[in-house]
Amino acid sequence: MITKIMVAEDNTVDYLCYQNYFSNDTTINFVGHAKDGETAINMYNEKNPDLLFLDLGLPKKNGLEVLENIVNKKNKNECNVIIVSGDSNLKSLLSNTKKVYRIIQKPIDYNQIKNAVYDFKKDQRYYMFPTKKCNTILMHLNINPYTKTGKILTSIIHHCYQDIDLLDNNMDAIYLIISKEFCCSVKNVQSSLRSSINTINRHSNDELLNEIFYLRNKRNITMSPKKFISGFVTYLNNITE
Repeated sequence: MITKIMVAEDNTVDYLCYQNYFSNDTTINFVGHAKDGETAINMYNEKNPDLLFLDLGLPKKNGLEVLENIVNKKNKNECNVIIVSGDSNLKSLLSNTKKVYRIIQKPIDYNQIKNAVYDFKKDQRYYMFPTKKCNTILMHLNINPYTKTGKILTSIIHHCYQDIDLLDNNMDAIYLIISKEFCCSVKNVQSSLRSSINTINRHSNDELLNEIFYLRNKRNITMSPKKFISGFVTYLNNITE
């Protein structure tokens, strides 16, 4: 998923540093650079970036005025602005915090910038989870997503869709997260997942299993929990791109 980033910064050198720092990341696209507040407002409303890096000390209109005049067309309530400023006087006047995702102090630490971008992308991905498509697939696999077992399975898929690294270390991390979420033991989570996989193996047709998991003969293969979740998330990614 590509994240469109816009930078409102009157220092051209700083903007070039943004570009250079993320030059090898193919998931990030810089869509605009505004050197003053008036241009920032017009450019933001035209480009509709996913994320805006905003310096408060801009000419013509300062960063506070920019915040008051931009609207995210996808989600009017989304906080998708990262303030990057050394102006302590203006920062003390920040009241429109609903739009501000994070505040970073100048001089710029690009490790902080990088962490802010990746945290934003992770949060964005979490809230963009295709719930309806996930539920539809599960029902085709003979799993009711509205039962407790179905909800546990959906939550596992949801978290791993956000962060596939949760499947590392024998899935211990995701089991722990789900057990806390549903106030049950890790063993109950594991049992619930295994029950879902057994149901799918017994009752789903070979053609559908092959389409999602590349299983050409379900009778001779029992999917491991890790293989199941990994395959499901990959399939969900492919059909939502």
